[in-house]
Amino acid sequence: SGAMTEAVLLALFFIHLVVFFRLWMRKRKRRHARLSLLFAALVLHYALKLCGFSALEIGSVPVATALRLLAYSLAAWSVVDLLTHSYARKRQ
Repeated sequence: SGAMTEAVLLALFFIHLVVFFRLWMRKRKRRHARLSLLFAALVLHYALKLCGFSALEIGSVPVATALRLLAYSLAAWSVVDLLTHSYARKRQ
């Protein structure tokens, strides 16, 4: 069911949030901070959906949409960063 899938995704994203937040605290690397924010946005998005607040708006902007767009942007940035670093390492 939809709620079960959302609960599993919430748990999975929460685990990722904890792991990347700990990495960020330990290593102080920007990519870990970015991934922590990405997973925090996804955790909030799915928590709002599961708690029945998916229609919540700030002004006229749905919070769920803003969180999803933030997550998409951070994910795209992370992929570009990963590819850039991989390409730079191969050239060395």
